[in-house]
Amino acid sequence: MALAGFLFAGYHDYTRCFFCGGGLRNWEAGDDPWVEHARWFPKCTFLKQNKGEKFIHAVQKRQAEIDRETNATNENTQETTSRAQTSSSAVNTSTTRTTHNDILQTVAARSVIEMGYTDQQVINAFQHLTTSGKDLHSISATDVMHILLDDEAHPQQQGATADVTQHGNNTNRIGDHISDSTSTRCNGLDNTVDEQSLLFDDTENLIEENRQLRDQRLCKVCLDLEASIAFLPCGHIVCCIDCAPAMRKCPVCRTYVKGTVKTYLA
Repeated sequence: MALAGFLFAGYHDYTRCFFCGGGLRNWEAGDDPWVEHARWFPKCTFLKQNKGEKFIHAVQKRQAEIDRETNATNENTQETTSRAQTSSSAVNTSTTRTTHNDILQTVAARSVIEMGYTDQQVINAFQHLTTSGKDLHSISATDVMHILLDDEAHPQQQGATADVTQHGNNTNRIGDHISDSTSTRCNGLDNTVDEQSLLFDDTENLIEENRQLRDQRLCKVCLDLEASIAFLPCGHIVCCIDCAPAMRKCPVCRTYVKGTVKTYLA
């Protein structure tokens, strides 16, 4: 490895070329230092002087072939998986039905249940709406309330129709009462839905803000460990303790790194 120009960087299995400054890690048994040097740093003058351009071109060509084979294999695997999933979906489409739990977990269903209706009444209303062509997640609480109130009013309308010649005035009063009740309950339901929508929006905003803060603390090289090394003289903290030794320039401002400082959160 030393003959190929790599020196130990002082961390784990990190090595760095003494000439071009390129760093490599995660070495495995059987890795050829010259091949890895040509693969990752083909412009290194020390490499060119010792192995020549033909060796570098051969390594780069072989790596390109390996990459193409890997990409082709991945594409075939993804295509096979996609076909299998499509086939499985086509077979199960005719037998798959929306379960009761899926219905009861929707915002519309929970809002209506809070108003005093039973789970079975809400499920029946949802099934009626989905049968008419509506998508489960596009159904609002107002739609469900209209179905439930229509079901409650249906027996009264039948009784009034059976004796329409004798009770015309009573039928009109019943219809007005039902209309007023429907309007009042739907307005209350809309207010409940609006309050729950605001609550969900606040929760989503908090989750997104937490994710952004967590991403800001991640190492910008490996995106795995927490960034804790400050580069000097620029002062940027963008790398973790594992990735920092391989950086000759700051990834943010491209200033040459003259020193590093380990930082800690208080």
